Amino acid sequence: MKNIRNILAANLILMSCITNSGVTAATQATPSVPVASVTTPAVPTSGLRVAVVDIGVFQQQFLEEVNTKLEAQFKDRQADIQKMVNKFRDDQDKLQKDANIMTAKKVDEAKDSLIKQQNQLQIEAKKFDDDLNQKRQQELKIKLDDLTKVVNTISANKYDMVIAKNVTLFTSEQFDITDQVVKAYKDLVAAKTASNAKGSKKTKNA
Repeated sequence: MKNIRNILAANLILMSCITNSGVTAATQATPSVPVASVTTPAVPTSGLRVAVVDIGVFQQQFLEEVNTKLEAQFKDRQADIQKMVNKFRDDQDKLQKDANIMTAKKVDEAKDSLIKQQNQLQIEAKKFDDDLNQKRQQELKIKLDDLTKVVNTISANKYDMVIAKNVTLFTSEQFDITDQVVKAYKDLVAAKTASNAKGSKKTKNA
């Protein structure tokens, strides 16, 4: 019983994290957005055209956006697991309350039922964590790919190297193109959103 309560508690923590903060699995901390995907840390040398981008500007934004999307996608599964939790607790309380007036056969049947529920909850909890982690990584990768496209577009034929600002000890503001990247990224997201909305409208009218 202690084991299942730990599992259920972990899942309740997971639900709370989905609802109230960054997207996290019950057993893992929220990962920061990797900077290696869009940067190539190096020491600038004479003749190189170098720019820097503050990737930290995008981290919280990415996590909040992914959180909102996953909250909607996992809402029904969260509710289903909560129903299973409630039924397990109700059956457990009933057995503890009525065990003295139940036949030995009925007690054994109730215990077997609780064990089966416990096993099913363990399975569902594991699947929930795994699916959430996988989807979170997929969604973050999409955003990182978009950010990489933006950086590449801005840097093409203009810079030889773009470095993450957090890996430099000092950077002159003249090399910082963060504001350009932020604006271009917002424009890209807006264009994708408009395109998706247009596609959905066509599908609905078809």
